[in-house]
Amino acid sequence: MVRLALRNPQAPRSEAVLAEVVNTVDLVLHAAIVRGGANRSQSEPTLSETRKRKLLSVSCVAGLDDGRPLLQELVALRPDGRWHRVGSPAAMPERVWAKLADVSDPSRLLDGFDD
Repeated sequence: MVRLALRNPQAPRSEAVLAEVVNTVDLVLHAAIVRGGANRSQSEPTLSETRKRKLLSVSCVAGLDDGRPLLQELVALRPDGRWHRVGSPAAMPERVWAKLADVSDPSRLLDGFDD
């Protein structure tokens, strides 16, 4: 996001843009293009059958580490297609916890994963 913002010739210094992103973005959803294949025909595979966008993990922005955003992964998709906990909501930064508390109970955010 910082690199994209810095493409603008009127952008402020990179440190200011980075600080704004780290203080504004709370959750990061990591999606990627993955190859499918279970339902495709061997004779005529199509692009939509062989590749699709898939959510792979959910992380929160925990601050800066050596000038780079520090992400704390909360849940990730295992190779078997099931979700599992990686982190703990208790370790989320207070600003993220407070925002989530406005809409839910953050301590129960990951309930139901690894069942």
